[in-house]
This record gives sequence, C-alpha cells and structure tokens, in this order.
Amino acid sequence: MACEIGCHGLLDGYYGIAPRARLVIGKIMTTTAIDPRDIAQAIRWGVLHHVAIESLSMEQPFPASEEQDAIDFATAHGVFIVAAAGNNSRYNNHQETLS
Repeated sequence: MACEIGCHGLLDGYYGIAPRARLVIGKIMTTTAIDPRDIAQAIRWGVLHHVAIESLSMEQPFPASEEQDAIDFATAHGVFIVAAAGNNSRYNNHQETLS
C-alpha cells in the first residue's frame, strides 16, 4: 500500500498516486495477538505526529471501545481514517459496514 501511494520513480519508474507524500510508517503488531489499547495508542500517536491519513489493516469487524475513542479523537483533529478489515480473517464473510 505504501508504494501505491508514495513511490516516486525509484522502483522501475513506477509512481504512486501521491509521489510527494511523506509516509509515516508505524507497526504495532509483532505477534498474532494484540491488545486494542495498543491500537488506540498507535492511532493517537499518528495524531500527535501530525499525520493527515491513517491506514489501518485490521482483522476484527468492529473496533473495541478504546479504538473507537481513539478514532473519534483522530477525526476530531482532522485525521482521515481508512480501515481494511477481514482480508484473511475468520470474519471475511461479514456483511455489515463499519462506521
């Protein structure tokens, strides 16, 4: 995803859709289990580092309350949240839309 957004010709002349974008990459998951508080902390970290867009790849169909509070905090500060959920998880047949 990062290259599709921010590549600037160094990869076989491929340009992303925003080659002048400054990407801030954060990884919080190092095992198969993660605490929702860690995700919430990462979302708030992005706000404090002045990101404009946060892209979250999640496995769960709905945010935990801590995550929702952090998402609300981020959007209140003008951050656009993009979330991909269920790619290879046990929820990939879930049909409801996340808000």
